[in-house]
Amino acid sequence: MQCRVLTLLLTTLVIAGCHEGKRETVSAGQSAVRDSGAMRTAAANVGGRPAGDTTELVVVTEPTAIGFFPPPRDSADAQDDGYSEGVSHIRFAIEDAGSCLGRDSSQLVLLVDTAVRIRRGARIDTLRFSRVDTLSYGVYFVMPGREPYLVPHGAGPSTLIPAVNEEIPKYFGGPKCQRDSL
Repeated sequence: MQCRVLTLLLTTLVIAGCHEGKRETVSAGQSAVRDSGAMRTAAANVGGRPAGDTTELVVVTEPTAIGFFPPPRDSADAQDDGYSEGVSHIRFAIEDAGSCLGRDSSQLVLLVDTAVRIRRGARIDTLRFSRVDTLSYGVYFVMPGREPYLVPHGAGPSTLIPAVNEEIPKYFGGPKCQRDSL
């Protein structure tokens, strides 16, 4: 199994690698990018960010699912099982999106941040995530030529898993994804 692109901005998170079962650690202020199975850590000022701006820039050239979760309030919050479980549910939802869209023809991004910058052609937009509980996490769908779409969901990050599968055909077109076939 390969992941084309998976971006993480986290305080400290160990993730299961999508290629060859490797595990990587990403620290605050860094961006780990997986492209064609290679993992590298990018400096804080890459991707055309203005100096001092740590907001991730996602270049959209294909169907993209951007999962987001708020940064922890403190180190105790970061180590809370509920916090890491919430991030995991967002990751599961975008992995399901990748299975539905085709991993080799889609981009999957997971951010732990309060905003993301999106480049579609020459246009760059900034999406700021709400601090209100149920709006502070979620998944955006983005593709060239279309406005970003926030996937509606119920209470709790786990509700995004079925919601993503329901909303993919509405935004990207194509048949409904069957969760049990993922």
